[in-house]
Amino acid sequence: MPKPPPDPINRKNLRQALRSWDNSQKLGAQSLARLKTVEARRRLAGYGGSLTGYGVALRDALHAALLKLKPTGSPDPSDKRWRPYLILHGQYIEGRSPDYLVEQLNVARSTYDHEQADALETLAGVLREQEHTADHSQAVAVQRPFLAPTRSQLPLVGRDSLLDELKTKLLTRGVAALNGLPGVGKTALATQLAHDLLDHFADGAL
Repeated sequence: MPKPPPDPINRKNLRQALRSWDNSQKLGAQSLARLKTVEARRRLAGYGGSLTGYGVALRDALHAALLKLKPTGSPDPSDKRWRPYLILHGQYIEGRSPDYLVEQLNVARSTYDHEQADALETLAGVLREQEHTADHSQAVAVQRPFLAPTRSQLPLVGRDSLLDELKTKLLTRGVAALNGLPGVGKTALATQLAHDLLDHFADGAL
């Protein structure tokens, strides 16, 4: 009897996919991009059949799975229930270094490494459950394309008035522009706007 194919949902593949979070083409080349759940998301959201289309769909699936690890309430590094989400989101989505997260969580590096491995296993379990129990023809509601970066867990400080001004321009004129030197926070502002105003734009956000 032939051996069943290896399960693609494992820690190694998850780590590789999360490391490619910001590169849709690299994400689309990952073995996880061929999951039935990802294919369902790609078709229902209207993403193309290119590597980029599969990569965006895989990012959607991973983001949905990561949210399953997020407890209710405000992030609390001292609460062990938050650690799987804070570790994976912090290192792979926000791009924080392990040393930074070790300090923020107030744990030893060995503890961090162990809990990261556990977090990846938990995330794999969520993906397996989605893959094996979902009705893939109805698994995902039709989604608007959303290609903006993930919203940071850190609040924007001192930008409330500027955000309000930009929102007003976008909602009344349909257009706004950001200009400034590198590093002043243009991308952070644009990301916040994309998340805050998605419901106002039926075609999605880029």
